[in-house]
Amino acid sequence: MANILIIDDAALIRKRMKNILLYDDHEVFELDTGKSIRNNSFSEEFSLDDIDVIFLDIYLKDENGFDILKYLSKNNPDIDVIIVSGENKISTVTKAVELGAKDFLAKPFDNQMILKKLEKILDKKAISKSKKSLVEDLNNELSSFNTDLNLELNRSLRSGLALSIIKVDFHNISQNDTFLKIKNDITTSIRDIDRVYFVDHKELCFLLPLTDKEGRKVFRKKLENTILEKDVLIQYITFPADIIGEESLELDFSQQNDYKKVILNKLEINFDDK
Repeated sequence: MANILIIDDAALIRKRMKNILLYDDHEVFELDTGKSIRNNSFSEEFSLDDIDVIFLDIYLKDENGFDILKYLSKNNPDIDVIIVSGENKISTVTKAVELGAKDFLAKPFDNQMILKKLEKILDKKAISKSKKSLVEDLNNELSSFNTDLNLELNRSLRSGLALSIIKVDFHNISQNDTFLKIKNDITTSIRDIDRVYFVDHKELCFLLPLTDKEGRKVFRKKLENTILEKDVLIQYITFPADIIGEESLELDFSQQNDYKKVILNKLEINFDDK
């Protein structure tokens, strides 16, 4: 269900469109002028921030629909506008698109055409919201990974104990449900002190405190037995052994950021690209 606003000075057109959209289970509001758009007073309970799609007639009594479209494109860009007009010249359609309209509905129209155009726009909005949510989730994961990596590096520098990081690249697994099942199987078998993060949409990174190279081998074997996929890339690194050498006793606290950069570089994790 979507929140739809109809702006048309023809009462019969508004009524017909409203009935079509209500039948399709949408919340529908209607206006016969553009004044209430500018002062955001078309409803006591809803504002323009709540509107998903506007059906906007070009020729209104008090204002040209294109002027309202300009206003909406500037002040409410998240609202998708469908221009409605009996004038379907190419120049009119082109102008509507240039000013920010997502589609054009020519009068006279049939019921199915209205619903088809609306469904197309709502599908695109849903995909856009999903992508935005994925990006936000990934950024949160990266932020948590960055914070925890700093803490564990600091702890390793103070204690001299090992820290291992393993990255698993699932990009060659095409089915998301397969990837998510593998992810769930892996995370249920790790220790309480181990942590796992998404560092890309199909890349998992495991932070393994108190884990030296031998412990890393054990963990990797567990991963391989769980994944059972040939097309999965596993990268790993153990601090400090793989950074400054196993024989070196010189751990420099002032070099923590440099150590982290080496780790991220070896595992091909770049925060700037996310």
